[in-house]
Amino acid sequence: MSTRAAIAKLNTNTNEAKFIYCHSDGYLEYTGKILNEHYNSEDKVDELLSYGDLSIINENIGEKLDVSFNDYTAFANKKQCRFYMRDRGEKNKEVKSVADLSNTKNAENALLEYGFENMDVDFVYAFDTRLQKWYVYDNINSMGDELDESLVRVSF
Repeated sequence: MSTRAAIAKLNTNTNEAKFIYCHSDGYLEYTGKILNEHYNSEDKVDELLSYGDLSIINENIGEKLDVSFNDYTAFANKKQCRFYMRDRGEKNKEVKSVADLSNTKNAENALLEYGFENMDVDFVYAFDTRLQKWYVYDNINSMGDELDESLVRVSF
């Protein structure tokens, strides 16, 4: 069984959350660590989201490989993400949006509700554009903790 996650950008200026689905290895020790170390700027987050939903995240975006989508080793060796649209040709896997809300807390709540109830994810990772840092939520703790602090509490 996979540990699913939503990866989001919470824009406090536009009161909008944009997000994608990540099917595998969404737990803190993997996805959380990769986001914190390799996607730690708004530009990097935008680039990641632009490719839409993914099977698994990795240290770099990479490029379309001339291999089967199921060739896990090829993607892992290049430490690159596997996206459903780019790498398997699926449709309707674009970035999704929660918009037109009156304040950031509402956008945050809408994101969490959609992630946990509609996408059935175990974790929601949200990059706050105002603070320029990641927050992590699980379906038990909807308060959200700074990702770097959560990673310190996890033994690797």
